[in-house]
Amino acid sequence: YSHGAQVGQLVKSRAYKTCILYNRLTDESGTTASYEIDIPNGGTSYVIGNLIEQSMESQNDNIIETGDEGASNPTNAIYIVNNTIVNDQGKGTFLNVTGATATLVNNIMIGGGSITNLASATLANNWDDSKGDPKLVDPSTYDYHLQSGSPCVDQGKDPGAGPDQSLAPIFEYVHPTNVEGRAVAGSAIDIGAYELGGGVALGDGGIDSASDGGEGTTPNPDGGSSAAPTVNGASGDSGGCGCQLAR
Repeated sequence: YSHGAQVGQLVKSRAYKTCILYNRLTDESGTTASYEIDIPNGGTSYVIGNLIEQSMESQNDNIIETGDEGASNPTNAIYIVNNTIVNDQGKGTFLNVTGATATLVNNIMIGGGSITNLASATLANNWDDSKGDPKLVDPSTYDYHLQSGSPCVDQGKDPGAGPDQSLAPIFEYVHPTNVEGRAVAGSAIDIGAYELGGGVALGDGGIDSASDGGEGTTPNPDGGSSAAPTVNGASGDSGGCGCQLAR
């Protein structure tokens, strides 16, 4: 959860490979952030399952940018998949690209502004203002879950894979410091960062194995147990990421 920046960006990376997955990146009110996501030297970048908001006071009306200082990394491609992006400034560009390829699939992008400056970008199953109200629960409080009856339900597509990982979202952000699993609840994946009725509570990783370090009820020597794991961990356990449970 990155928010409330003064002048700077909410996330910035110069890495060869950048993975920005299942976060809330929101300017909110009374701040003066620049880009919400800044990837100035390009690289292979994955932006999947995030909640992103640009405030009215932002100093830069581009929300996500890549390659602005020269796409000098060995490969330069950005994948924007199943995010919900709200532009409260009402102008600018959701994705500004220099010297890279871009793929945008299954995103909600509302509030005004153009989707991207890159004419050759791959665009599929995105929702913008031209299509109407996506029916988010309460954008004023940054609750970007879909309401029942949202036109974004079942309107996404299988996003496929990038060069070295799947693009399909498997988690959803839970405020302020957690995630839950994401499962397709209808005939197709929903557009945006949340699946209506598809949130799956995850255990803490405490399954019965040799090195899971999970829940301590009836513990095995490693601290794990065969008891059902809890969502946020149990008293005395060492926690765990839940990756084995989510596959």
